[in-house]
Amino acid sequence: MKAEKELNELKELLRDLIWINGVVATELIRITENTAAILRGKQTVSPCGPQHTKINEQIIEILEKYLPEKTSTLREHVLKHE
Repeated sequence: MKAEKELNELKELLRDLIWINGVVATELIRITENTAAILRGKQTVSPCGPQHTKINEQIIEILEKYLPEKTSTLREHVLKHE
């Protein structure tokens, strides 16, 4: 029984780490875009914008695979962010 409890705790830990890493990854992409916009004077659109959107979508797909119950808020926040 102890081994089963430890295995369940490990699974929960891994789910939490997947979630945290997904949030950090999507926010780092946003920080990079915002920093680049500030440096450009916000006069031009980032040529990487479509790729960043695709990367964010892929991150969210991974999160949905392992944590479907937690992903809708992040999906809404990240993919509707300007």
